[in-house]
Amino acid sequence: MFAFTLGLMCASLLLSIFIPDLYIPKIIRFYKKKVEISESEENSRLYFLPKHLGWVERTLYWLCWFFLKSQFVIFLGVWLALKVVGNYTAWGQEGDHKGRARYIIFMIGTSLSIISVIVIALVTPLLIIWFGVFAQVSCTIKI
Repeated sequence: MFAFTLGLMCASLLLSIFIPDLYIPKIIRFYKKKVEISESEENSRLYFLPKHLGWVERTLYWLCWFFLKSQFVIFLGVWLALKVVGNYTAWGQEGDHKGRARYIIFMIGTSLSIISVIVIALVTPLLIIWFGVFAQVSCTIKI
């Protein structure tokens, strides 16, 4: 049962990291197109950097959720503060409309990433319990 639980936890981590990549970039592109924020050639060549940062972030969110749940909100607050401070000057340089739009799009992407990890992390223990009960019932039936 331990190996199964460990395998399910690893699958949960991997799902938390990669599932949001299926829809978050599409949502961000939709909003950028709506606000008419064009990506320069330089930014399009560096697209992998935010994607990889997203993988690292979601890994940290997942690990913190499972192993430091009592400090999760503190970690989240510090991490978001670091992200906002790091991007603050870039948002201010574009003027009111586009800078604010970039900030809102950034927050939408970050929020969706956090929500995805939390939903998957909340479902994981339920699956462990469900499969554990299922395994016990199937073992008793075979005996």
